[in-house]
Amino acid sequence: MQGRQLADRALALTRRMLSLAQAGDWDSVAATIRQRDAALMHLFNGVQETAQLLGVETTLRAVAACNAQLIALGTESREDISTRLNALTRGRHAAAHYHSTDTL
Repeated sequence: MQGRQLADRALALTRRMLSLAQAGDWDSVAATIRQRDAALMHLFNGVQETAQLLGVETTLRAVAACNAQLIALGTESREDISTRLNALTRGRHAAAHYHSTDTL
């Protein structure tokens, strides 16, 4: 595969990851990232000089922009999960306290 094809494949996979993340399918994001990273590694391993990347610079910038969105979605999802876990923990503690005072 040529540099342009590898960069385009990486962008397509990154956009797929973003779509999956927006749908909340983080398992599929994790599976897809391996394919995307392999395409990027193959692209960069073939680079001898920075000038070789000039033809795919715009595509790589688009990959970076999608990555920023993925990171933001991941952070938002992590915070949501943390909030829910904290609420469940508080509820469990409240129920345990209620049951311990209920026997008095």
